[in-house]
Amino acid sequence: HFIWKGIAQCLCGAYEEGLNEFRIALGIQADCYQAALYKGRCYLQKKDIDRALYAFKDFMEAGPDEEEEIKHYLGNFFFSNGLVTHARQTYEEALDVKQAERTLRELVKVYIVEKNLFLALDKLELLCQDYYQDAYNFDLNILYALRAAAALDYPEASILLRNVYEKTTSGFIFSESDIQFYMGTISFYLKDYAGAVSQFEK
Repeated sequence: HFIWKGIAQCLCGAYEEGLNEFRIALGIQADCYQAALYKGRCYLQKKDIDRALYAFKDFMEAGPDEEEEIKHYLGNFFFSNGLVTHARQTYEEALDVKQAERTLRELVKVYIVEKNLFLALDKLELLCQDYYQDAYNFDLNILYALRAAAALDYPEASILLRNVYEKTTSGFIFSESDIQFYMGTISFYLKDYAGAVSQFEK
């Protein structure tokens, strides 16, 4: 009952009390991987990254083979809190353990935020090959358009965006609103100001 009591306390914001319950559980059973897991999550909520990583290390040593799952969870936490470099490193470590679709997809998002279109395209092309879905093709074509725009080839970027917009309206990474924003921005650079206004108003 120490674990459940600790979880409840953490959810109520009583982190120290929750951590104490997890310590009691681990004192009774040193290989209690659930206590180590929730202890790590509790430290994450407190933004105590070093202790969280140490707790997750204990979890991975004591529990089942969950290393990829934990690293994916950690990557999500880092990314959602703006720790982009930590997120990238953690996702890459997770992929070294297991090539999971969800982690590869999250890593593409990190590369995009870091403006590393080369690596983002490389990983997204892998996703298209291994998990063929229209949504990934949508995302890939938007990245091709962004690459063209980065090379100042705005006409090519415009064509790519219009083609993908006519076929699919959302991907796993980009949404319909994203493509409308990019189309508006490209129209602006092409001095099609009326077209830019039209896209931005959608």
